Amino acid sequence: MERRRRISSPVLSIDGAEVEVRVAESDDAQAIQDLWRDMLAEDIWFIETLEEHVTEVNRFRTELMKLLAQPHCNVWCAELRGYVVGVVRLLGGQMARTRHVASLDIFLAEDVRGQALGRRLMEVLIAYAQRDRILHRLELSVFVDNEAAVRLYESLGFEHEGTRKHAIRESDGRFRDALNMVLWV
Repeated sequence: MERRRRISSPVLSIDGAEVEVRVAESDDAQAIQDLWRDMLAEDIWFIETLEEHVTEVNRFRTELMKLLAQPHCNVWCAELRGYVVGVVRLLGGQMARTRHVASLDIFLAEDVRGQALGRRLMEVLIAYAQRDRILHRLELSVFVDNEAAVRLYESLGFEHEGTRKHAIRESDGRFRDALNMVLWV
C-alpha cells in the first residue's frame, strides 16, 4: 500500500484553516515528540509518564521510521497552520498468529479537541485498516473516565470488550480502570 500521501477528503477546517491529514514522515519526528510530550505533561490520559518518555529526537525518529516500515502499521499526522496538532498510530501484529490484529492510539493538542479532528483521524485509520487484506481486528484501551473518547470510539463502531479494574496506579496511589474496545474490519 502507498504510504506517503496526503489524505484529501473529506476536508476538515478548524477556525477557518484547513487541516491536512497525511502519513507521518521522518521530518515530523520532532513535532510528534513535542505533541506527545505536551500530552504526557497533562498527566491524565496516557499510561506512559513524562519521565518515561523517549526524549532524544534521533532515537524517536528511528523508532518512527521502523514503525512506518513494518507491515500493517502506519502513523498519520494532522497539520494545522504548519503545526502537528494530532497523531494516530496503527500498530499491526508482527507474529503469524496475531498479524490480523492491530492496536491504535491517538493524541490531539488540547486546543483542537472537541472539533472533530479525533473523528477525522480515526476515520482515516479505519479506512486504511479496511483496505488492508490482513487486518481483521482493531483494538484500543482507554481510561473509563475519558468519556469523550469512549463516546467517539462507540460512535465509530467500537464495542466494549471488557474493563480492566485498577489497571493503572497513579502517583498519588489512586487506581484507574481501563476499558478495552474492539472494532472488526
